[in-house]
Amino acid sequence: MTKKDGELRGTQEHEPQPIGHLLEVQDIRADEIAYNPAVIIQKNVRKIASGVNIIAARVESLNSNWLNPKLYDPHIMFFTRQDDHLVPIPNAPVFRQYEDPWATWLVGENNEPLLLFGGVKVDYSGDK
Repeated sequence: MTKKDGELRGTQEHEPQPIGHLLEVQDIRADEIAYNPAVIIQKNVRKIASGVNIIAARVESLNSNWLNPKLYDPHIMFFTRQDDHLVPIPNAPVFRQYEDPWATWLVGENNEPLLLFGGVKVDYSGDK
């Protein structure tokens, strides 16, 4: 940015163009939203879903509210990208009551890559 005559001006000739776009999420309920994705780039020899990258996403109903355990319904689902759609991976586990997925690769025995996957779970056990 430059300042000229008391006005801030961009230094680029052209405005940057968006580099992404929205993907439609298949096979979730109409009252649910999928967000906060974690991309899992497959590195192991036992590849899942034909070896394509996996997207773990937080899915929950629009009225989900962590302050009200009766309404709180997050879960983590696994998807693959097919064109402009995210499609659930058949028979993949669903992590109920978990949110905010994350993943990283570690080096295991014999230098084999090991996937470490996790998420956040709200613990209501202390609530009275």
